[in-house]
Amino acid sequence: DFLLVKECRQNFVRLRKAGYSVPYIFFCVSFIFFFSGPTLGVILWNHLQDSAPHFDLGLVLRVGTILVISEVSFTKIHRWMHREKPQFHVMHHCCQYSTVTTSLIFDPEDYLLEFWASKFPILLVLGTDLLGCYDG
Repeated sequence: DFLLVKECRQNFVRLRKAGYSVPYIFFCVSFIFFFSGPTLGVILWNHLQDSAPHFDLGLVLRVGTILVISEVSFTKIHRWMHREKPQFHVMHHCCQYSTVTTSLIFDPEDYLLEFWASKFPILLVLGTDLLGCYDG
């Protein structure tokens, strides 16, 4: 993406002008990729692989609940960061163009707050077996 897409390189120029070093940018991309990409997939696969597929009204209600709680939590944390902790969120807004790589550019604090801390209310409401899938 960086080598092939000029918009990605332009985002990196903007990040550099904002004071971010290239090694730090690549650290952030690697951190986000590791914790949201294949690692999360492996964790879910290992947790759910012995479960039988099913579909029922309870599943639909749990998925709907997860979507609503996720959206509300994410939005509240996102607004809070804009108002109270903009230094955590600047890197995200330096990227003017959407590309595969720049979709992974977040400060670790921003990522952990928006994409992980915002999920804790779901665990409080639904517990750890979020979709009621684990039967083993």
